[in-house]
Amino acid sequence: MDDKMAYFVECSRTAREELLFRVKHRDSWLRLQLYVQTILWALANGIKFVVESPVPIPSVLTFALPISFVLVCLYYVEDGLISKLSIYLGTLSELEKKISNREYQIQCWDNSCQLKAATKGFVLKFRVLAQIGGFIILPSYLAMMSLDGLELNNWQIYFQSILFLLICCFVVKGFYDRKGSEKSLEIKC
Repeated sequence: MDDKMAYFVECSRTAREELLFRVKHRDSWLRLQLYVQTILWALANGIKFVVESPVPIPSVLTFALPISFVLVCLYYVEDGLISKLSIYLGTLSELEKKISNREYQIQCWDNSCQLKAATKGFVLKFRVLAQIGGFIILPSYLAMMSLDGLELNNWQIYFQSILFLLICCFVVKGFYDRKGSEKSLEIKC
């Protein structure tokens, strides 16, 4: 194998490893979000779950949206990196064709018709539904529960509302960014 091809293979391998690492991290942010929201609910109700509270602490639910905001930001960063890495890996198919002087192109997954079909189907829609449930609906429900019986200042309610809107923006923007990343690769199917 010549130096160009060896370098190409190494670039492809390291980018694929980085992509898999980022996917694992991205998915763990949503999982962590669900764990944290469950712990907050348990603390608010005085239920022993991971941590123990001798009495219910309903005010802890006011942290549901701020925590969700931090975790959706981290999720969004990982998702953006995944998108860029996927685009990079998709362009390697054309580069491999040039390096090996072939007439045909060997398509990798990131530049395949199968991936294009998956992104046009229900895959991204189901993922955004999971994000809406985990990052928006669940913490919003918990935050609403915190309003019951607690006296919050107007600034706290405004703060919660702004966080809610920001979280919604991140989830929706992430969805459209991901759908747009498929258009940045010219996949001929």
